[in-house]
Amino acid sequence: MRIGYERAGDGPPLVLLHGAVSDGRVWRDQLEDLADEFTVVAWDAPGCGTSSDPPETFRLPEYADCLAGFIKALDLMRPHVVGHSFGAGLALELYRRHPHVARSLVLVGGYAGWAGSLPAEEVEQRLQLALRTAELLPDGFVPQSIPGLFSDVMPAERVDELLRIMSEIRPVGTRVMAHAFAEADLRDVLPLVRIPTLLLHGSADERSPLKVAEALHADIPTSTLVVLARLATSATWSRLSGSMPRYAASCGQSTPHGRTDQAGRRPKAKNSGTNMVGRVSERSIRSKAADQRSTSASVASPAATSASRPAQLGGRIPGGGTKIW
Repeated sequence: MRIGYERAGDGPPLVLLHGAVSDGRVWRDQLEDLADEFTVVAWDAPGCGTSSDPPETFRLPEYADCLAGFIKALDLMRPHVVGHSFGAGLALELYRRHPHVARSLVLVGGYAGWAGSLPAEEVEQRLQLALRTAELLPDGFVPQSIPGLFSDVMPAERVDELLRIMSEIRPVGTRVMAHAFAEADLRDVLPLVRIPTLLLHGSADERSPLKVAEALHADIPTSTLVVLARLATSATWSRLSGSMPRYAASCGQSTPHGRTDQAGRRPKAKNSGTNMVGRVSERSIRSKAADQRSTSASVASPAATSASRPAQLGGRIPGGGTKIW
């Protein structure tokens, strides 16, 4: 299976997993902002962006096996794994099936799968909406038709960019990801997580309400929950740029420019900046834990091989405590 991705920077590896109805381009700001601290890799999940379409039978375990093969193919040793929405559930499934791959997890607007976080009737409504959306592609899908997707604090140019990306989704990827997440119930893996896990959640997130994040936080013993004021699901990841270097340091891993001042702020590097969507406040609650771009990798399909089989690379590889952020 061909997997498209973008890669930038040099430092500890950081893998970015996008949500549904999108692709790796949604991480453009984070690729730029974090490249002075990390080797940042944003993949296109199977069925999205420049990646191959998966079989219709693909579900979250197959996505996770594919991701593990992708990480191995790029020789990314113990990366920090960041997932947004569907990508957050994928990060949890990766931990379940390959618990030694990730150094830490960052779950942005996350779920324990739709089946694990939402009432059955809500799961069915979302699944049917996604299937209707797939039928309307390529020209009949209106991203604004998905309730709670955009935040009123997002700059207009960022909204336009996301609309362009979302307008290019494909039917197979849309159907398969929807079925995979509708069937996913990851509640059993949450108490088993033993690596640092940061939960970033917008207080105005209608797609993944705050009670979903609080349930994740209650069940993941190593988690820290940070609530971002006024942000909806598509804006929450904007805070990742400022949070990630400090979070990596809290996991015992320094970054090339990971110094902070007495207030915990990272000195701003020349010609780079942290992308902020408006001015937001944040609060952390109940922590329980004491430039090469547009390339691709060829990963053996998990449907055809075991998870332990080495993935074959195609294309080129370029050379808790409480936290208040």
